[in-house]
Amino acid sequence: MLGQRHRRRTPDAKWRLTPERLAELAGQQMGILREAAALVAPGGELAYATCSLLRVENEDIIERFIEETDGWRCFFMQNWPVSDQGDGFFLARLSRPDGEAHNLDGCSGLPLSQG
Repeated sequence: MLGQRHRRRTPDAKWRLTPERLAELAGQQMGILREAAALVAPGGELAYATCSLLRVENEDIIERFIEETDGWRCFFMQNWPVSDQGDGFFLARLSRPDGEAHNLDGCSGLPLSQG
């Protein structure tokens, strides 16, 4: 995927990343997330990470997944910004339902920490 890390190391990539290409990449990321989620056992957890700080590749994917997938919930979400110590990235931790009722509100209400 074309994340911020790639763009930092390949500066001309920003000129090739169009809204259409970004939407295509987001669609691919959603597909990967769905395929990975299908492999998680009931009650299990899944980590979703990108080397991007773009909302469309991160929070939007998680919010859409939670809305479209019964029972999954997000219990951790954070961006780490680009710094002298490394490239920025995003992480969300999701849990699969175990068959019991859950209060599913996704990651809404969780502050997005900046490291």
